[in-house]
Amino acid sequence: MRVLTQAQVRRAARYLLWAGGILAVSLFFAPQLAAQCPMCRTGLTQSAEGLRWARGINAGILLLLAAPFVIAGSAALVIFRPQIAAALSLVRTRMPGRTRARSTLRTSN
Repeated sequence: MRVLTQAQVRRAARYLLWAGGILAVSLFFAPQLAAQCPMCRTGLTQSAEGLRWARGINAGILLLLAAPFVIAGSAALVIFRPQIAAALSLVRTRMPGRTRARSTLRTSN
């Protein structure tokens, strides 16, 4: 069993207090934030101009949603690239009917 030092316990307690505070503030404002969603939808879908705005907002939301996944995926690819290459080479060598060497056919001049 690992024994934590007093500094580690204080640091963990500080992180837990911050996380609890953020959670409490989020839960406090959640009803007001959730109430705005139907109001926005109603306001945007009542006119043709509002529908154009709604399409733009939806495209923006998808763009903002995709950005963290692209960044995290790129970082994971950079970090795990050697392991991925090793796994792929292992799979290629174990595939039946395939050889590692490329074709040695050459044309003579």
